[in-house]
Amino acid sequence: RMRFLAATADALEIWGKGPDEVIGRHVTEVFLLAEGSEAYQAQLSALRTLEPVSFATTSPTFTRTVDLEIQPTAAGLQVTFALRGA
Repeated sequence: RMRFLAATADALEIWGKGPDEVIGRHVTEVFLLAEGSEAYQAQLSALRTLEPVSFATTSPTFTRTVDLEIQPTAAGLQVTFALRGA
């Protein structure tokens, strides 16, 4: 349930990835350091509780602070992010 269904062009550019490297793949396939991170745990929590989550964390992928908003939807989760200082 934590597979990418879509990604914006901006997200793909920030990630340095093409759609074929992201769409349909599990978050831990795309971001090897994601599993066990605060963001990953928050996504699991949002799936379990169906409650939205907003917070800031240090990304293990970017080693920068990231503002995250996780919104449960009928299709899974919608996750939006912004890198601080970008």
